[in-house]
Amino acid sequence: MKIKTLTLNNFRAFPGPAPVTIDLAGKNLLVYGENGSGKSSIFHALKYFFSNSDRTFLYRLPDESARNQYSSDPSCSIAIKFDDGTPALVWSSDVRASVATRRDTRVDEAALRASFLDYRALLKTNFVHGAGQINLFDVIVGTILADYPVAIAGGETRTLIELYADAEFAIPRGDSLDYPEIVEDYIGAYVTSNNHSDRVLAAIDKFRRDFNNALRAALNDLVPVVNDFLAGLSAEGLKLVGFEFDSLVYNRKLKKFDGATIFPRVTAESYAPRVLQTFLNESRLSALGLALYLAGRFQVVPANSSELGAGNTGPLKLLVLDDVLMGIDHSNRLPLLRLLEQRFADWQIVLLTHDRVWFEMARHEIWSKSAWSCLEMFTGSITQSDGGGAPVSIHCPTIHGDHHTSLSLPKGLLEHAARFLERGHLAAAGNYTRAAYEAALRTTCHEFGIPVAYNVDQRRIKADVFHGAVAEWLSNKPQEARSEFGDLMKELEFHRGIILNPLSHPFPGSINRGELESALRAVERLSELTRAGLSQNPRRIEFVRAILGKSAPMPEELIKALATLKSVFESTLESYCRGKITVTYRKGRPSFATFWSALKRQNPPGEQIVNVLLNNPAQVALIDTWLVAERPDLATLDRATLRKLTQAVIRDGGLKTIFEKE
Repeated sequence: MKIKTLTLNNFRAFPGPAPVTIDLAGKNLLVYGENGSGKSSIFHALKYFFSNSDRTFLYRLPDESARNQYSSDPSCSIAIKFDDGTPALVWSSDVRASVATRRDTRVDEAALRASFLDYRALLKTNFVHGAGQINLFDVIVGTILADYPVAIAGGETRTLIELYADAEFAIPRGDSLDYPEIVEDYIGAYVTSNNHSDRVLAAIDKFRRDFNNALRAALNDLVPVVNDFLAGLSAEGLKLVGFEFDSLVYNRKLKKFDGATIFPRVTAESYAPRVLQTFLNESRLSALGLALYLAGRFQVVPANSSELGAGNTGPLKLLVLDDVLMGIDHSNRLPLLRLLEQRFADWQIVLLTHDRVWFEMARHEIWSKSAWSCLEMFTGSITQSDGGGAPVSIHCPTIHGDHHTSLSLPKGLLEHAARFLERGHLAAAGNYTRAAYEAALRTTCHEFGIPVAYNVDQRRIKADVFHGAVAEWLSNKPQEARSEFGDLMKELEFHRGIILNPLSHPFPGSINRGELESALRAVERLSELTRAGLSQNPRRIEFVRAILGKSAPMPEELIKALATLKSVFESTLESYCRGKITVTYRKGRPSFATFWSALKRQNPPGEQIVNVLLNNPAQVALIDTWLVAERPDLATLDRATLRKLTQAVIRDGGLKTIFEKE
């Protein structure tokens, strides 16, 4: 189950009375919001909504901190509609509506699984301003492993935070040794002493030991998962060795527990710093904190419940991250997206950021993936009437709902250009077409690793530079690729000189609608260039299989099929390796053989079918001999060898290579 829409009315940055609906469409959501635009209001709306259920015991109605402070509207509400076709659920100042939401099983189940992390919470794992060791007791027990399930006597399951609450609950309050009757009922079966003081201490000791044992087990389980996540975040050389936790010990004099300390033990390139924040930089501290949190949630979130009935996809698992990558270098942020894709595939993820560069990087990474959508938020204003009826302007987020919602920036810009063209605004349509042209060129260079002359100010790298780089890259491709794209590049050259460049000036002169439409269509074709190589692959694979289907293919047919198979293998291998392997830096673009050698050597976690191949020496040797070697012995190529190669490289019964997802 996923969230379809989120509707906010007079909640925090979103003033009433007109509600604002954000369409998630059951997908993951990437949000850019400039400071003050209301981005974090989405974070708090989801957090508040799923913190008000029977399961969380934190039920409350919206208060003054939730209501928009500038609006005269007294109401305040959050509404969520799931993708199961049922009406939206509302949390609001309407008590009856809120209680109904609180008691809805779907909210109950999702509240148990929902996870929220913002930069403030992440800082609790870093203590970057402190001088002593990092004590993670509160954040681990209260957040990261709070829902860790523990089996206790009688077949009951308690969470770690509930065991800790039991221990705290057993401590007498005030000067007396009195404690609630529930404690007496709980320990009556195994405490034999009739002495009141002995019974109190026995209860405390019972709960304390249960908690200590559970926490040690939870910490031991957490260590390998954290290290796995650190590797996924590209935190090379950083390893969590374990946690230093002795035991909670009851201080009878002060009536409190001593020993509430958990210290992480970390090695960085085999060195074990005692005080992490004086040795690790902010990026590594943030990576460690993020790995701790994500690994903890991944570890403890329970399996989907069957309570919701047959035909349902299971309870919502929601992960909301608000500006948690501020302390991590840009080059180390993209691995987070891949980690989320691999480990949280059945979750609905909301990523929020105020970093424009990171937003664009992330959009480039996910633009072709149907599981994601995105939006941009900016500061704006609306006019309302004050108590006396006079108009007053108040802050209100502006959410761009046209081309900014498209993950593919070129596609979105072209859609905007088409709207202006339809309305007859030719100059505006031309400028959007040119923006799409440059965005498509940049995307092509990014996706295919096409080298472009470096400039510290990327704004100074003009479209002509990218156009020339793409043209040069295509000139080195096989004849088949050149024939596919040669005409397109010639057409773009024509439009670049006649239409695209002049339209960026204040006075573009006479603009011909037909020429502008033709330019728009050419740029539209260019925007598909990043997928053109992959889109050819099914046809190429069919060609190879057609040759294999012949009873006695000619030698030249076998050679052509081998060349086609190599082209398919090369184009998908490079895409698969991006973000998974590391290669030694060289001037220019790494060769195909470099990617393959690094993949064999590093064998990173990924598609199981790829790892199976890399662990099969016979198939690896076959690929080395026929697909990677510069001069294979074509005279010895036969149908059986080509068939073995195809079986190693192409998914069974499909039209994709093993490097492409089903």
